[in-house]
Amino acid sequence: MTIRDVLMLAVGAVCMVPLACAEITGLADLEIDPASSSASGAGGTTSTSAGLGGGGRGGEGQGGNGGGACGDGLEDGGVVVRYFINASDGAVGSVPQKVPDTVTPALDLDVEVTNLGADMDPQREGEFPHGGLAWSQMPGNDGRAWAAIGSGKLLGRLNGKQAHTVELVVRSQGISNTVTSRLFGLHARDANDEKIDRLSLVAGGFLPSGRLGAYWNQQAASYAGDLAGQWTVDLSVRQVVHLVMDTNAPALERVRLYVNGSQVPGEVGVAGVTPPSANEPLSLQASDELILGNSAALGASFQGVLYYAAVYDEALDEPRIAAHACALLASDDAPF
Repeated sequence: MTIRDVLMLAVGAVCMVPLACAEITGLADLEIDPASSSASGAGGTTSTSAGLGGGGRGGEGQGGNGGGACGDGLEDGGVVVRYFINASDGAVGSVPQKVPDTVTPALDLDVEVTNLGADMDPQREGEFPHGGLAWSQMPGNDGRAWAAIGSGKLLGRLNGKQAHTVELVVRSQGISNTVTSRLFGLHARDANDEKIDRLSLVAGGFLPSGRLGAYWNQQAASYAGDLAGQWTVDLSVRQVVHLVMDTNAPALERVRLYVNGSQVPGEVGVAGVTPPSANEPLSLQASDELILGNSAALGASFQGVLYYAAVYDEALDEPRIAAHACALLASDDAPF
């Protein structure tokens, strides 16, 4: 029997299994099983995510999509910063020195902790594929991960722009009605140490129970009447959240929120909530800070876990938001 005959017999035997047959014949792009991997595409955007249900990464070449059942998965187009907080980076309960940015040139975040006895915030929590950075103490403390944006990529790619997207995986287990907690944002502070929110997602404090609010483009201290959007969101369980800003859009579509890929209706006509002006650009300064879990003036921590965060210099469209949400629900740790 020739080598060719042996190979043909092997292929015939393997093809009794549909998934393996698809891999051999180059048809692994087809959705055969929700946990199937995808092969490299011929074009498109390179993905950085494994497929839903543990599918393998796509090929490393251009157009290699690892999305599988999640379409194109987590794509890189327009991403400015991206922070995976991996379970493999350290033991549960340990405090990382930095939260690394995976987008070059990297803007890594320094971690500043708050001590309450033996308890330190923030600290590592979770197991693969859902490692995160946890704030376990009551809201209103000073623990955070942060970096000044300086004159680098955030200033260069977001300042003066009219559209961008914030992408988070978050769970909030405790909200205080006396503290307006900052989950994520670009922040400054004034001479009186008041909080200035250039772009942020907030909860608790003056907000009604179960609400998530967004500040945008504040150039002076942020108060209750300055929100750009407000939504009813259940953050007591792990959720993928997208905040999309696009001041070129009609008034009611300039600030949009998506949870797990589905748009959440904004609370229209609520006192103190005003969408941005038409074509209004975001105005940043080099002294502004990118912060996880707090504000530049401190005292604004939340109680919960941030698993992942990213910012894009464009308004992601709904199909891409859905694909990203699908991939991040499956795994918010960096793909391997």
